[in-house]
Amino acid sequence: RISIGDFMIKRNDDSSYWEYRIIRNQEEGENIYSIQECLLDMDDVLVAHTIDFVVEGGTFDEMKLVLKEMTKSFNKPILPAFVGVDDVSQNP
Repeated sequence: RISIGDFMIKRNDDSSYWEYRIIRNQEEGENIYSIQECLLDMDDVLVAHTIDFVVEGGTFDEMKLVLKEMTKSFNKPILPAFVGVDDVSQNP
């Protein structure tokens, strides 16, 4: 992890990194937004994202830090959701 101020960026060996971003998904023609952990490559291109992220931590303070980091996603572009091959609602 690399600390930038209060924000922790989880860097991988290949220079990809995880950060919180807002993901837009469509369900029955309506936009649904969620904050997910996203893996971006060295060019800031979305590679993967979680689909069911929940705030968790070993202590309340750790959970507060996660929430603080998540709020930074409101200042970044919204990313489209990846649709899984087994998601029959999106792949009829």
